[in-house]
Amino acid sequence: MITLDRSNIKNKWFEYDEDVSFLIRPFPISEQALSPSSYNILEVLLKQALYCLIDWKGIVDVNNKPIKCNEENKQFMIDYSEDLMTFINTKAKEMTAGVIKLPSKKT
Repeated sequence: MITLDRSNIKNKWFEYDEDVSFLIRPFPISEQALSPSSYNILEVLLKQALYCLIDWKGIVDVNNKPIKCNEENKQFMIDYSEDLMTFINTKAKEMTAGVIKLPSKKT
């Protein structure tokens, strides 16, 4: 029997530290690019992070003013912080763990 559990497929806030948190959604396989460039793992990881990052709290400019979570700012953050890209992608992947419970295959 295969069990489907859709309860984890919801947007969720994750704390990066005590001041910063990100609203992240899981990344479905259907969102991956189907072009030949989809074989470039960096492109896939960038696309995944941009798709999964919905909102943030605690991101400010040098004048301590909140920065809006929009496509341009998300692209900038992900382009210049591999750690943030990895954090977002890791949390998105964790959200899908256990969604589909497969039985052990017979050999």
